[in-house]
Amino acid sequence: PCTAGLKISSCLPNFQLIYRKRTDASAILHLHNLNAVLVSEIWTGSTFRCKHLQMIKGIKGFGWDDELEIPIVENRASESEIAGVLEDALTLGYKAPCVLIRRHGLYTWADTWKQAKIHAESLDWIFQGVLEMKKMGVELDGLNKTHDYDG
Repeated sequence: PCTAGLKISSCLPNFQLIYRKRTDASAILHLHNLNAVLVSEIWTGSTFRCKHLQMIKGIKGFGWDDELEIPIVENRASESEIAGVLEDALTLGYKAPCVLIRRHGLYTWADTWKQAKIHAESLDWIFQGVLEMKKMGVELDGLNKTHDYDG
């Protein structure tokens, strides 16, 4: 950096990796979002899945009937150590422009910073919705089910 006192982000290897692996990544956000941290903890397995939540439509390329699948990788002691597990997740071919890091946060990306911000806001809404449903006793695997209502 040219400005005194600034240093290169410890996330740089992860940003570079995402830029190399994902052609849709021109802007990347790394967030320590509490809802993402909590969802990554309560969601078992290595993939977060949901369907039929309104804000899935805020993720570029996804609609109401699409299943949003987000890889979850295990956290490491430092950002640079996350690069290995992040690379593994990026090579699995997930469509979603994001990766959850268990008990840490997430990376999300898009072709513009504005779209990346929309992704971040939509993901926060989705994760908060999932957490609220869990509090209400809604089965999390039920997020993939449709409901028929007589009206």
